[in-house]
Amino acid sequence: MTDFAITPDLVRRLSAGRWLIPVLAAMACESGSRFSVLERRLRMSKSVLSVTLSRLETEGWVSRNPGHGHPLRPEYLLTGPGRGVAAWCEGIIAQRQALGLDAGLLGRWSLPLIGEIGSERKRFSVLQRGLKPISPRALSLELTSLCGASLIDRRAPGPLYGLTDRGLSLAATLGSA
Repeated sequence: MTDFAITPDLVRRLSAGRWLIPVLAAMACESGSRFSVLERRLRMSKSVLSVTLSRLETEGWVSRNPGHGHPLRPEYLLTGPGRGVAAWCEGIIAQRQALGLDAGLLGRWSLPLIGEIGSERKRFSVLQRGLKPISPRALSLELTSLCGASLIDRRAPGPLYGLTDRGLSLAATLGSA
C-alpha cells in the first residue's frame, strides 16, 4: 500500500461527491472492478458511475485497464495512490455500517465537519471558519443531522458542539482524533 496522509483537503475532496467513497471502497477488495460489476453492486445509474469514475481518474486514484476485453465493458484499476485511498474509504464504510448509520446520512460536509471538531468542543463560528466555504445554512443542517444521529452533541453555554463517543469512533477512522 502506498503511504499517504489523511488531510482535511483529502477528506473534503472525497466527500464532495456522493459516490466517490463507496466506489473506491467497493474497488478496494480486488484492486479494481469492471464497470458493470460496480453498477450492479452499488445500484448506481450508468451516467452517475461514469462521472464518478472520470473524477477518480482525474484525481489519479483509478485508471482504465487498457488491456481488458471489449471497450464497451471497461475495467478500472486502482493506481498506487488509489490503493491507499481505497483502503481508507473501505474503513469509513465499515465504520459507518458498524455504527448503524444510513448510507445517505453522511453528506458532503459530514466527514469534514467531524474531522474539524476532532476532540475539542467548538462554536458554530469557529466551525464555519474552519470549513470555508460552507454556508451557515449548510453547516446548520449538517449539525442538526449529525446531532440526530448521535454523532455530535450540543451543549450550553455557547452553544458548543462536540463529538459523542460514536462520533469519536468515526473521527478516529478519519485519522483526526
